[in-house]
Amino acid sequence: MLRSRGFDELDEVPRHMAGPILFLLMALAIYGLIAFGIVDLPEHIGFAFVAMLVVYFVTLIDIRFGIVCLVFAIGLSPEVEYGGAGNLRLEDFLMPGLLIAWLTRSVSKREEFASTSLKAPITMILVLSVVSTVLGAASGTVELQRAFFHVGKTFIYYLMMVLVMNNVDSERSAYIFIITMVVVAVATALHGYGTFALGDGSKVSGPFGESSNILGGYLIFHLALIVGLAFGVPRILHKVILGVCFFVVFKAFLHTMSRTSYVALLLGVGVFAVMKRRTVLIAMFLFLVVVPVIVPSDVLDRAATILDVLGPKPPSSWNARVAGWTKYGRTLMTDPLLGRGVGSIKLADVDNEYMKVLVETGLLGSLAFFWLLYAMAKLSLSTYEKAKNNPLLGAYCLGYLGALFTLAVHGLGATSFTTIRTMEPLMVATGVLVAINNNYDKWHARQPKETTSAFELGSPLRPVPLQGRVLHRRF
Repeated sequence: MLRSRGFDELDEVPRHMAGPILFLLMALAIYGLIAFGIVDLPEHIGFAFVAMLVVYFVTLIDIRFGIVCLVFAIGLSPEVEYGGAGNLRLEDFLMPGLLIAWLTRSVSKREEFASTSLKAPITMILVLSVVSTVLGAASGTVELQRAFFHVGKTFIYYLMMVLVMNNVDSERSAYIFIITMVVVAVATALHGYGTFALGDGSKVSGPFGESSNILGGYLIFHLALIVGLAFGVPRILHKVILGVCFFVVFKAFLHTMSRTSYVALLLGVGVFAVMKRRTVLIAMFLFLVVVPVIVPSDVLDRAATILDVLGPKPPSSWNARVAGWTKYGRTLMTDPLLGRGVGSIKLADVDNEYMKVLVETGLLGSLAFFWLLYAMAKLSLSTYEKAKNNPLLGAYCLGYLGALFTLAVHGLGATSFTTIRTMEPLMVATGVLVAINNNYDKWHARQPKETTSAFELGSPLRPVPLQGRVLHRRF
């Protein structure tokens, strides 16, 4: 019986690996053309193919390793342009292989796709994006190539969430992805601050092709996650480690000089106080007392100008934003319900996610977008109610809620739910949250009183009844 089961398992392996192997052979062929000079491509594109090969090899072992590589790419990849396509990043080369590997495995093993309460608003957003863009292309308000890129990127964002939520199949997997997000955020902060400290620029900015304001959004998202985790984990050592991570990321964040990010973080951390955690209130009070002492004077001077937006001489960046909002707000009157189409305006022209959504997809698109934000917040609270007895996962749910709120505030001064650097981490974090919500009860379900197996490898021994006898089982 054991031998037969082993052969059955071996028979499944080729079908499971067919997708990754096919993509691997294609990537090898393409890279061979580049290496021998048959196809002339820039050096960074060749490097992307090498990285893609490595991830595909890793995917052959376990697709979750590939997703970990994806999280690193999201945090550290620069933006490049090739063949007229801008904003290309390393994860754009990794996602196709990961999706094919996952879909191949799901079909061969007949796995069911994970469900989520976010499906309805996401579907509505995608449908409205396509409809408004087709109408915009027909009326001439949208350039078709640009629109295709933006709509395609939107689909990739949500596919990223689907990929993650279907591959977090255990508590250990959830822990690994949560820890990876924190580690990558620290690495990104060190890279940005290191470049700044070496004298390259007057403020911390992200990898090539990214503004300080957008990097600020990425950092505050992870700062909120770290705060949630730090107040949830019970062990002092873990709190100290997370405290060090917070300090490193916060140090880089301060020097982004992003006033939008400063306000967003302050309001986002307030979410934890609303959850009536006395420890958070005390920590916030101490934080506000200590910050003016340890923060450099140039950062304090920059933060002091935030209130100037209410004065007679607001900052030039604020005036530029208001001019953009006014200009595109007037165009809304011609297409109020469905907007002018995705890609009809440049991100830098509005620097406001809500105005962008309103102009591009109209009132219907805005309603769908707010529906999604509400559904994500509701999901984080319901997942917290399920997982609050687990210190790390419960803390992650609260951290996610704070991170979502910071990004929502950040969206008032940036296109935070469109820009790659901020939207992709949100989708990965949301995928983990959905997986916790779907599987937490199953992960903690009690084992049946009668079982046919007395042992499970890899964990401490614990007595388990087996047909009237007490044996030891590994948990």
